[in-house]
Parts: sequence; C-alpha cells; structure tokens
Amino acid sequence: MKKPFKIGCLVIFVIGLLLMIGQAIWVSKEGPTQAFTFLNSGGATRSVTFERIDKDGKPQDVYTINNVMKTDQFIHNQIPVGDYKVSVWNADKSLFKSFDFKVALQDPEKTNHYPFRLDVAMDKMYTIVNMNALYEGNSLAEFMSKAAGTKQSGIKFEKFYDGSVPFFVPEEYAARTFVDVDGKIPSKVKYGEMVYGLFAFPKSLPKDQVEAEIVSQIAEKIK
Repeated sequence: MKKPFKIGCLVIFVIGLLLMIGQAIWVSKEGPTQAFTFLNSGGATRSVTFERIDKDGKPQDVYTINNVMKTDQFIHNQIPVGDYKVSVWNADKSLFKSFDFKVALQDPEKTNHYPFRLDVAMDKMYTIVNMNALYEGNSLAEFMSKAAGTKQSGIKFEKFYDGSVPFFVPEEYAARTFVDVDGKIPSKVKYGEMVYGLFAFPKSLPKDQVEAEIVSQIAEKIK
C-alpha cells in the first residue's frame, strides 16, 4: 500500500516541478509583465480578449487573454508588454466593443503587480475616494447619520475613470489603506493613516447624485 502512495506523491512532485519550470521558461521568454484585473459589473455574461499586434500593425490571430466573465466575476492576469487589440464580446459571441491598447511598464525590467482594471460591462464610471472623513467623528455610525441628514458627507473625490477602457490606480493610493470595489471598509484605522476606496457608479447617473450613491455604497461596505 505504501509503494503506490509514494509513486503518486512522486508523480505530483514531478508535475509540479514541470509546471514551475514551464512558468520560468515563459517568464524568461516573455519578460516582465503588467497585472490586469478584469471585472464584470453588468447583468450579462461577457468575454474579453487581448490579441497581440505585430510590428507591422497586423493582429497575430492568437489570444493572449481570453476570459469569459459572468456577472460580478473578477479575473486576474499578468500580461506581457506589447500592442494589443482588445475586444469585448457579448454572450452570443457578437462584438460589443474593440479598441487598441499598449501594455507598457514604468520600469521595463520589472513586473508590475499593481493592476490596470477593465470593466467589461462598459457602462460604469469609477472614482477613487478619500474616506478619512469616516474616521474623524466618534463612530462610523455618526458619520453615516450626518451624511444622510446633511447630504454633505465630507468624502473627497480624488480621481475619476471611464471603466470601459483600462485604467490604472496610482501607487500613491493603492499602496495605502485601499478598499477595492469588492472589499470591505475597516471599522478602525491607525492614526494618521490615509484611507482610499474605489467605487463604481453608472455613467448615466446625474452628477448631483454621485455623492449620495457613493455614501450608500460605503454604508454597505462597512465591516
């Protein structure tokens, strides 16, 4: 009984070793990569492909990325630098949108794990919000009560992005206490710590309703 068990462990070890070697060869061949986070905030399944474009400007007919995404799904990938044709497809495989995008690195010699983001729903705006106002009172409940009563929350909008094209959250925000779109807001933070959050809202939402929408999302995210 022990012999088959040992053989099985050896096979698993060899497979694991081959996978690591294969990954090392791929990284060596492709070079440093850029992180991407794909999400689908819409109500229908969509897919996204990245097709490499060669030096002559022609697509290579090979997908570097081919992700099928259900509602509320996130997929994380590392993508080699280069020029790509990015296509978003409906569930029936009809083309929804296509555009060219260049994947580049700030440091050409180093892989970047801070991701670009792309929402295949194609109908959202994204904003980085400074949420330190949440922690200036005696409690988060006090903040929410004040925000609801005065319609002035004190939160600060730092940046806005169109979610239908890849966008990058700068390290100055992402490296601090950062609440991603699928994360929870901490009930407490260290004194002096900066707290930022990434939120989505419909492109069709009137400008004077954006703050109320974000405050509502904050209430749902509090731990």
